[in-house]
Amino acid sequence: KVAVSVPRGTEDGRKLVARFRVRATPAWLVVTPDLLLCAKQEGASNQSTWFERFVEAERAWASFRRRLAEETARPDDLALALAVGEEAYRRYGDAFAESRFWRVAAAPDAPPEARAKALSYLATIALEARRFDDPEQAQDGILSASKDPVLLEKAELRLADVAVGRGKRDDAAARLRAFVEKHPSSPMKAEAEALLKALADARK
Repeated sequence: KVAVSVPRGTEDGRKLVARFRVRATPAWLVVTPDLLLCAKQEGASNQSTWFERFVEAERAWASFRRRLAEETARPDDLALALAVGEEAYRRYGDAFAESRFWRVAAAPDAPPEARAKALSYLATIALEARRFDDPEQAQDGILSASKDPVLLEKAELRLADVAVGRGKRDDAAARLRAFVEKHPSSPMKAEAEALLKALADARK
């Protein structure tokens, strides 16, 4: 490990804060050369807490490394590929995770729910990268393959996000109104209503 101090107000500091969603400083990050997150600590802490969290993070990273070794030894294990992809995504390694999700999504023998979950992650990654064709195709795949109500509702909302990204606000608003009407008890209803309000406010 090489220690580097980066002031939050510099260009590099702002990029790191945004990429790794640092909410409080002082903070420390341990990252690989290609910016896969190994560990993160936010906010002031005493020395014992600092060391405890560092040790916990090191253990979690070592566990992830073992799963990577298992994945190499079992390349046909789609459940393991999906699990590794999910953890890599949580570690802000979108490109690292994306290849795993595509492997699951494209596998002819992948269970439908595993494929739908992989497609959901792929759609989120594509939206964050502003690749608007990919998420639409992924959400269509989820809607046709999955029976998981949470994934299905997420897919419907993501299609509204795609419409917003393409500048089709009327289409997005129509999708959101349809979502609220179709899923009045959904835990995602508040998110849909907030997006509708934001679209309405943007017209003023």
